Amino acid sequence: MSVQLSPSTALVFQRPLHVLSKEILILKNPGAEPIIFKVKTTAPKQYCVRPNAGYIDPYSEIEVQVILQPFKEEPPLDYRCKDKFLIQTIALDPSINEKLPLAEIWHTLESRDKGAIHQHKLRCMFLSPKEAEIHRLSEAGGAPGGEESPQQSSELPNAVPVGPPPVYSLTDSNPTAVVPTTNGLEETKAKLEEELVEAEETIRSLIRQIEKQRQAPVRSTSSKKLPSVVQPLDAVHRHLAQLEKGRTTEGYPPQVVLMLAIVVFLITLIFF
Repeated sequence: MSVQLSPSTALVFQRPLHVLSKEILILKNPGAEPIIFKVKTTAPKQYCVRPNAGYIDPYSEIEVQVILQPFKEEPPLDYRCKDKFLIQTIALDPSINEKLPLAEIWHTLESRDKGAIHQHKLRCMFLSPKEAEIHRLSEAGGAPGGEESPQQSSELPNAVPVGPPPVYSLTDSNPTAVVPTTNGLEETKAKLEEELVEAEETIRSLIRQIEKQRQAPVRSTSSKKLPSVVQPLDAVHRHLAQLEKGRTTEGYPPQVVLMLAIVVFLITLIFF
């Protein structure tokens, strides 16, 4: 026995997404047999579902809270969420004791007839409040249900299958136990981008250091060799200038020397 889902195609989470966001999923049992269900997702660390498994009595419904953990940073407006939810339901066999643990009941029913399990797939969307309201109105005008045939493996409408099929995991029913984190793929991409920026900055820094080292010998050679060439020339010029000066000022004119000699001779004759 299958259930009717509301919403039937997608879980819409309104921005901003850096705060806790919650969406309500209604599971309705239209039949006369009790149904058991469980909710799985491709991103179990990003979402918390309360309850993530349980019973639905005949002609009744149950409310499931799907809580999106806050992102560290607000995703861009063109960000396309690839997270999906899988709701599995199966009619409860009257021969099975309902007081048994739910996991044991699921194991028993799956072992009996795995093809009796109905699967419903929901995608996730991150929209602004206005876009979310338009989406809800359009979905309200569409066909109800969201039911898929047992063991149906096709993807959702408008979904493009890329790589292997998504892997669904049972979500944690305790929201406090879920560590807020971004989608694994987006987080890995962000880390790679940060490492790329750091690598580019390191390369630019190394290029600047190489350019400085190439320019340094030219400046040091010009600053050291120039004085070694100029200073000896200056010393030679100064030495020649001193020699020329000494030649012009050293000694007395011959006339003066001759006059002094005569005076000395006369003084010697007179007094001696």
